[in-house]
Amino acid sequence: MQTAVALAVTEAFANVVVHAYVDADTVGHLELRADVRGDELIVQVSDEGRGMQPRADSPGLGMGLPLIAQMADTFEVLDHQDRPGVAVRMHFQLTG
Repeated sequence: MQTAVALAVTEAFANVVVHAYVDADTVGHLELRADVRGDELIVQVSDEGRGMQPRADSPGLGMGLPLIAQMADTFEVLDHQDRPGVAVRMHFQLTG
């Protein structure tokens, strides 16, 4: 499970670095939160960037979110209600 968490979180970080602030004049924020609730680890990676928008000039292969989906038991992409950007919330079962 540690490998799945590390790979998913690394991919979420990479998505922020490559995509979130591509049009920004300054470097933006990246936030990591982790919490254990019962038998589940919940990890959230957030930014205050441009949000989920297509990029014709994308340097990636488009495999980031599918890889996160494969590594996590479940995941969500959430818009912030009070600020720009998105959060990727990943859920990992600690038992089983």
